[in-house]
Amino acid sequence: MNKKMLALISAAYLGTFMATLDISIVNVALPAIQQSLGVSMGGMQWIIDAYAVCLAAFLLAAGGLSCRFGMKLVWMLGIAGFVVSSFACSVADSLELLLLGRGLQGVFAALIIPGALSIIFHSIKDARSRSRIVGGWSACTAISLICGPWLGGIMVDTVGWEGIFILNIPIGAFTLFLGAWGIREFVAEERFPLDIAGQVLSVLFIGGMIYALIEAGGADGGLSPVVMATFSISIILLPVFFYVEKRAAQPLIPISLFKSSAFSLANCASFVLGFSYYSSLFFLSLFFQEAQGLTATQAGSRMVPAFAFTAIASVLFGRLTARFSGHKLFVAGYLLIGIAMSALGFSTATTPYWYTGFCLCLLGVGSGLAVPATSISVLNHADSDNLSIASSAMNALRQAGMAFGIAILGSTMNIASLFSAREKLSVAGVQDAVLKAHSLMVGRSPIGQQEIDIYHTATAYGFNWAMFLAGGVCLAVGAVLAINGNRFRLN
Repeated sequence: MNKKMLALISAAYLGTFMATLDISIVNVALPAIQQSLGVSMGGMQWIIDAYAVCLAAFLLAAGGLSCRFGMKLVWMLGIAGFVVSSFACSVADSLELLLLGRGLQGVFAALIIPGALSIIFHSIKDARSRSRIVGGWSACTAISLICGPWLGGIMVDTVGWEGIFILNIPIGAFTLFLGAWGIREFVAEERFPLDIAGQVLSVLFIGGMIYALIEAGGADGGLSPVVMATFSISIILLPVFFYVEKRAAQPLIPISLFKSSAFSLANCASFVLGFSYYSSLFFLSLFFQEAQGLTATQAGSRMVPAFAFTAIASVLFGRLTARFSGHKLFVAGYLLIGIAMSALGFSTATTPYWYTGFCLCLLGVGSGLAVPATSISVLNHADSDNLSIASSAMNALRQAGMAFGIAILGSTMNIASLFSAREKLSVAGVQDAVLKAHSLMVGRSPIGQQEIDIYHTATAYGFNWAMFLAGGVCLAVGAVLAINGNRFRLN
């Protein structure tokens, strides 16, 4: 392998590592950001969802941009933009500026993640070498998810939450150098028009829905006229989006793909995977730090088993398919995730780590089966001419699922936590229990041991309800997949 090819592969790996790391590393820093900037539960939800919404909305457009303007140019723009937006996040002194930086990170990550795989496929012609390098790329993704919580905890406890964003600057700069030297430009001969109307509608629909769902669970939002109006407009935009896509010359999502019930069901499963497993990072970080009172480093270390077992199960997936049918592994993955998350729903502020750790290992095994099985199912039921579009749609739905999961489950957790705090304060004979609960849970500033205990217990109670809901959805999807087994081709 020559030096330029080594630089190309290293750049593709590092770029994906950096963009994927941001999915997991920020969650551990949320309590520290909350204290520094004084944000509410809704604000913390938006810190994650601003990234997830933009990543999901712009993933579908990344392929068209690469074909039109050049694969190398678009990918390097993604790396450079990610570095600049990371710096903007690190110097943000308000929630608004941080959310702006996070949204831009999501936009540029949408150019990086699929672009790296396309660069590998177009630059390496030997099928065996390409498979080996793509395997390394997948392993790099898994490693970044494993490192995220642990590395994030260390950065928060040593240099502060700003460090998790500053870390991207040297990684991105080195990646840009390698990419500029090692990657050759590739521009498609046929340049289709960009689906600008579809892109705008997708951003407005997803962003509007997420805003309404987060605000509906807030202590001050509820079902206010603004929230209801935003929700209603977003609902209206969905059929408008499908109408535009049916008539677009090069739609973001070809509606014809979803004529296959198996393809549609597999993509629904992908959405649920994001809704449950990928959003669980947000809630696990809050549980360990806000309910059990651990440091960021301790919380990050306790979250590692989930990703470690995901990587192990993913590596062994190919061998398992030799002994078990792909469909059985498909169903088992979602059922294990559902069981693990439902079991986490019984955790309390004093639950020992052997219990939560075992649940996280089970969660990791389930996701390690569900992720490759879902990908295989989606691609097996897509036309050969639309494989890249089908892959982009699947990943976009997974990211959208994570955004909706944090919004819906986060609002559920917030409402349940406020209810628990109000009940415990009332039993303790505290006057104005409603206002006091609001101050305690929204302001997140408990004073005295009694309030600290109530705060921990109420946070754990809210976490329970979020996990029960996420686990129940996964169990339901697992049951549907089991019933419809004759529709899938996974072997």
